[in-house]
Amino acid sequence: MEPYDELYKMIVIEHGVEADKKFEFDGYYLTVADYIQAVSDRGGYKKVLAVLRMIDHPNIETFVKGAIHKIIQETLAGNKDFVNYYKPIIKKVS
Repeated sequence: MEPYDELYKMIVIEHGVEADKKFEFDGYYLTVADYIQAVSDRGGYKKVLAVLRMIDHPNIETFVKGAIHKIIQETLAGNKDFVNYYKPIIKKVS
């Protein structure tokens, strides 16, 4: 199974977090689908899957929300590990 599909299955299908759900931070947002794609593209999906397997069902959405907040925060702060990938995909809240 492809990384995106595996994460999508766990987060969206098994735990019911909507793929188009937006999580905002400081006037910007990413969707759950954006987050899944980013983790898949950047190679961190195995670590995320391991963490998700240890989290109780009600806390999956909280984990994803926290991860998205951290991504946006680090991108806006200019962290080079985040800026190159995430700056083009984070969206400004209108």
